[in-house]
Amino acid sequence: MGVAELVGGLAENPYFGAGFGLIGIGTGLAMVKVAWRQGLVVARRQLLVSLEIPSRDRSYGWVLQWISKQNTFGVGGAGRGLQ
Repeated sequence: MGVAELVGGLAENPYFGAGFGLIGIGTGLAMVKVAWRQGLVVARRQLLVSLEIPSRDRSYGWVLQWISKQNTFGVGGAGRGLQ
């Protein structure tokens, strides 16, 4: 029994082929998962902005007022929408 016969026999075996199919699907899904996570990291780095305004700044009061108006998901704010 040669190597060619062994490989030919495995290629014709439906269980062996199904196993390789499942391995391929699992590998593909794992690659999609990694790509999705990396895409989220890139989007987070590109789209989010960090801002620090000290309390001594003249615009501090205005920013606090603006943030409190934008809070639509806080207590009692559901369904109010952005204004």
